[in-house]
This record gives sequence, C-alpha cells and structure tokens, in this order.
Amino acid sequence: MKKIIYHIQIIRSSFWFVPLIIMIGGIILAVSFLYLDAYSQLKPSGLLQYVFTESADSARTILSVIGGAMIGIAGTVFSITLWLY
Repeated sequence: MKKIIYHIQIIRSSFWFVPLIIMIGGIILAVSFLYLDAYSQLKPSGLLQYVFTESADSARTILSVIGGAMIGIAGTVFSITLWLY
C-alpha cells in the first residue's frame, strides 16, 4: 500500500501531470461539445442571436477580433514586464 501511495505522489509531483490532465479534459470536452452540437437543434433568440453566428465568415471575423485583442494584451503585458525589471 505504501508503494502505491509513493508512486501516486511521484506522478502527481511530476512536471507534466497537470498539463496532461488539462489536455485530457480538453479532449473530452471537445468531443462532448461536438456531439452536443451535432444532435441538438439550438435556435438562438433574443440576446443570444448576436452571440451565435450563422455563417463561417461571421465566426471568422469574431475569432480574428478576439485573437488580435489577445495579442495586443500579451504584447502590453510583456512590455510592461520588461520595463519593470
């Protein structure tokens, strides 16, 4: 029993344990959401119709804006970090 606990502690303290759990969780969530999307008939109404897009071009535009904003924020944080040190 002590050997099992020891090996579990060694695995949990390794560098790749948390990223591996996050990656496995992400894969499970992706497959689950793809299954949910394929078998549900969601017709957004009200405020949700502005969040859920109807075409690939709209989704591409939204993702481009989000990606550009993230790059801008990362650049700002990086430059402030270098400036402080």
